[in-house]
Amino acid sequence: MLTFVETQKKHIKELTNIYNYYIENSISTFHKEKWNKKQMKKLVFFDDILYGTFTIMFDKEIIGYCMISPFNFREAYRATVFVAVYLKEEFTGKGYGEKALQYLEKKALGLPIRSLIALVCLENIESVKLFEKCDYKRVGVIKKAGVKFNRLLDVVYYQKVIRSNFL
Repeated sequence: MLTFVETQKKHIKELTNIYNYYIENSISTFHKEKWNKKQMKKLVFFDDILYGTFTIMFDKEIIGYCMISPFNFREAYRATVFVAVYLKEEFTGKGYGEKALQYLEKKALGLPIRSLIALVCLENIESVKLFEKCDYKRVGVIKKAGVKFNRLLDVVYYQKVIRSNFL
């Protein structure tokens, strides 16, 4: 059974391992050097109730995490947030990413959030398909935005507006 729980300190080691897999083996993140638990804590814990990280469990096994994080720290952007999902490789392509985005959207609807943003490497076809399947709209491309594995890579912004009239 798939469940989502607020990320706790006891999850950090496993979440760090998941993120490090993507650092070393993919273009899902543009970090190049493996992270330690201290760095991961800074990424997943927030002092603001608007943001949060949720550990994804299948039965009692941690299979990934998803998060709502700041899009920009300027006050005017407060109702716009980034969303991200990271799964253990063996759990990708099974619909869990879609379930994680649905979970984040439901959480966001309970908060003063208007717009969800995802930043995806254009060559990350699986993530592109995921966000498009979940009705995120492509709103911009930044050409040659980052370098990973000795290649210049483009990134695309996806957006889903969950409240059009919320001020």
